[in-house]
Amino acid sequence: MVYMAKIAIYDASKEDKDFFSRALTEHELTFVEEPLDANNASGEAEIVSVFVSSKVTAAVIQKL
Repeated sequence: MVYMAKIAIYDASKEDKDFFSRALTEHELTFVEEPLDANNASGEAEIVSVFVSSKVTAAVIQKL
């Protein structure tokens, strides 16, 4: 049995989206165009991927 994770990927470029979509076909991916912050953090994902432009603060982590 394959486990399907819910993965949120923040601030990904088109190339990143293409790569992750091909590489992680067995998972449910959500792409958010903006960097992760307290306004767009969602607790729905099991895994969160961020890039250097995201500000992962205590407030953000609490929302996840």
